[in-house]
Amino acid sequence: MALLGSIPVENWISWAIVAASMIHVAEEYLGGWIEWVQKYAQGVKASHFVIVNSIFIATCIAASMSTSNFFKLTIASLIFVNAIIHIVPTVVFKHYSPGLWSAVFLYIPISSYSYYSAAKNWELSASITILTILSGMLLMLIPITAQRIRIRLTEQEGLKRERHDVE
Repeated sequence: MALLGSIPVENWISWAIVAASMIHVAEEYLGGWIEWVQKYAQGVKASHFVIVNSIFIATCIAASMSTSNFFKLTIASLIFVNAIIHIVPTVVFKHYSPGLWSAVFLYIPISSYSYYSAAKNWELSASITILTILSGMLLMLIPITAQRIRIRLTEQEGLKRERHDVE
């Protein structure tokens, strides 16, 4: 099935994810996400933001160029999870989370349409749906876990220095 001339639906959606991701990262940066997140997660630096989002955009591009529908749906799941991660703190803390607007108006519709299109155009089983959702969640956990590990290592290094200074 084709949409927009000869571009297959899945490819069009995948490239829409790339564009939405670039818009989302720009909204986060221009909206002050780095300063915002430091209220809740100490130690996040601009360099971390650039590295994580560069890898993220590259992964979105790789998925768009891939023939794997599993990979494409995993990225669709990843952006949906990212949208939830923007919505929940906004509701809980009653304060705008930079990236919220692109998450709500781009990520949720595009990721939802990705699954709709996959179900319509090829046999999307429950197991593939669950696996891609879990894979997207796992991918979202990678930068969060890496940040927590970095903070712990920094704290341990600080404790070692304090002990060394005392001796």
